[in-house]
Amino acid sequence: MRAVIAVLCMSTLGGIGLATAADANTAPLACGKVASQLDAVLSQQPPGSVTTLRPKLLDCFGSHRICGVVYDHTEDFAHVFSGEQSSDVPPVEYFEGGASYALMASRSLPRSRRSGLEYCLALTPSVRSGRGEFDWYGWQISPAGEVLALDLSREPSFDVRTNPRSLAITLWNFYRDRF
Repeated sequence: MRAVIAVLCMSTLGGIGLATAADANTAPLACGKVASQLDAVLSQQPPGSVTTLRPKLLDCFGSHRICGVVYDHTEDFAHVFSGEQSSDVPPVEYFEGGASYALMASRSLPRSRRSGLEYCLALTPSVRSGRGEFDWYGWQISPAGEVLALDLSREPSFDVRTNPRSLAITLWNFYRDRF
């Protein structure tokens, strides 16, 4: 059974209203703001899963809206991917060695219109049997920069698919529906 990790980070671009293009390029991303918390979650994974890619992921959290680790036919080993929207993320692909799959993913999203807060969400392999494939983690970031860990331990993850684009869309939908 392979370990599958998904981290989808959600962050903001400027104020509660529409963000300008300048805001999109200069505003710090939420997952970059909680990179140490994400790193703590990733460090709990089995050695060799995504642990060797942690430095690249930490750089990605602060510079791209979507970051992750994927195994596919483009490289011999798992590697970091990045993008700015769901369509930039690799879909599942089939190749001679099997199908591509996500080992980890992250996403930065606009500031919530309902709460006015930024969020970073994470999906990691479940450590509790019978709960499903993933455990959820999340952080809420106030405009003043205060970080609050969210209790997402009861969120279901049975239908989460492990290809990168599906993970990105799943977490976008979770964010849109909840926050």
